[in-house]
Amino acid sequence: MTDIPDGGPAFPSEMLINSTTKGSLPYSGMSLRDYFAAQALAGFCTTMGYVDEPNWWKMSRDAYDVADAMIEARKVQP
Repeated sequence: MTDIPDGGPAFPSEMLINSTTKGSLPYSGMSLRDYFAAQALAGFCTTMGYVDEPNWWKMSRDAYDVADAMIEARKVQP
């Protein structure tokens, strides 16, 4: 596990565990960092055109670099 801030949950919600008693548990799903990285990677894939053998590892790392920058930018007050 790393100490990289993940921005918290991207889509927090509650998961119903018992429909009779209406009990629920918090459910966080993916982190905001993972969501940002996925969106960046999707953008990379749509703009790169056809490539025979893309460097997926580098593109994935670059996507997480973008996500880390986006999380850091959220800390800055306007």
